[in-house]
Amino acid sequence: MNSTTTEGVVHETGQFDRSTAPYFPDIGHMAIGGILAVIFIVGTFSNGVALLTFIKCKNLRTPTNTFIMSLLFGDFCMCSLPVPMVMAASFQKYWTFGKIMCDLEAFLVYFLGLTNMYTLCAISLDRYIVIALPLHASKITNRVAVISVLLCWIWGLFWASTPLLGWSYYHLEAAHTSCAIVWESDDPAIFSYNMTIFFVCYAFPVGVMLFAYFNVYMTIKNVARNNVWDLTSRIARKNLAIEKKMFKTILIMVGLFLLAWTPYAVVSFWATVVGSGGIPILIQTIPAIAAKSSSVANPFVYVATNKQFRKGFYSIIPCDSLRTQLEQTEEQKKEKSEDGEEKTVGQTQAVPITKVAPSPVDKDHDTQIEDMRASPVTQNE
Repeated sequence: MNSTTTEGVVHETGQFDRSTAPYFPDIGHMAIGGILAVIFIVGTFSNGVALLTFIKCKNLRTPTNTFIMSLLFGDFCMCSLPVPMVMAASFQKYWTFGKIMCDLEAFLVYFLGLTNMYTLCAISLDRYIVIALPLHASKITNRVAVISVLLCWIWGLFWASTPLLGWSYYHLEAAHTSCAIVWESDDPAIFSYNMTIFFVCYAFPVGVMLFAYFNVYMTIKNVARNNVWDLTSRIARKNLAIEKKMFKTILIMVGLFLLAWTPYAVVSFWATVVGSGGIPILIQTIPAIAAKSSSVANPFVYVATNKQFRKGFYSIIPCDSLRTQLEQTEEQKKEKSEDGEEKTVGQTQAVPITKVAPSPVDKDHDTQIEDMRASPVTQNE
């Protein structure tokens, strides 16, 4: 076989490089293949069930949940499309599918990852408006949410397509079992692309999320002093409690996503600026696997933190006895929660209104908005 090009992807004969990665142990390939198999099975099933829950339960179709559905769909596609290809290649210890599929796998991972990043950014702005600027909350309608989601997908598609159109390109990663953007090159065009996407596709959305969630946190922390929410209104207090719960849920999702993708972004940035010569292949590979693992977490986070979603999830369980048992358990939890809140209220009559316990009443986002329109949730003059 003739010598390879500097990219190590296509030989001079036009044949795709099927060699295994040097200095990468077989057990490492097997371990990665096993991890990806778990991501494929668990992620595809959990995200699929979560999407089915949203589709079946009309009361869950709210503006905020439109963003959540976009995240779940992106995660479902990630787990069911590129992950199985990398899993199979890992068990084979080299990329078996050729250059076209290499480009497709890299494109899908990049496209879906970017789309979810921008969707999380859009969610942060949604939370910022609803909590920090409640007078404008009525502007976040289902139509606005759908348009925002479409823009996130289009923006992700644009940046994922540019390597296919000539600005940079996709090639094999260090382990030779998956593909990605070429991070290390002497080509000024590739360097400019990598720096651009690092700031536009990572630093900027992360900055927006930090800004939004910092302001949301400060609004909640100083809710008694900032006059944004009229806490003399019982409905307003309930709405704020519900929004605080949703804020915590979204914050967990964002944290897990950034925890999974930030190591990959850092390693890629380092390879672009300094070079990857001193980075062991295993260290280059682990962040890529961690990034793919982010697609598994969201359904479990939502089930654990959202009562309305749990009720919807129980309703689609085909086994009557299991469904009944879960619903009874949920009711028992609700009763205990209500009893605890009543005791707390009885023991803390002098507690400032900012410490009102979250209402046990579950409302969807649209109902909250209608309440906010009808209730005196206004800024004091």
